[in-house]
Amino acid sequence: MVIGEFSKSDIMGKRISMFRGYYDYSGHLIDSSDEPVFGFGVAQMGPALTSHIGDSFSKLEALLNKEPGSQGRYLPCVDVPIIRLRTLMRQ
Repeated sequence: MVIGEFSKSDIMGKRISMFRGYYDYSGHLIDSSDEPVFGFGVAQMGPALTSHIGDSFSKLEALLNKEPGSQGRYLPCVDVPIIRLRTLMRQ
């Protein structure tokens, strides 16, 4: 299928490239930060982040999640605690 001057595969390739670029940039921001960095929205994006960002992800202080049942757990494959925002605000 061709949309304008681009095929569907061209458009998908561009989107995948942009997706990877966002993750690369996120990893760079985490690595270069002199301040504590926190992640959020663990449930759906956590595995994708660990896959694409790699070692930078383990430099996060904690992952914020609004679900009470997630508090005190760790994201698989990295040693980053999952906490609630309330917990962070109390510290």
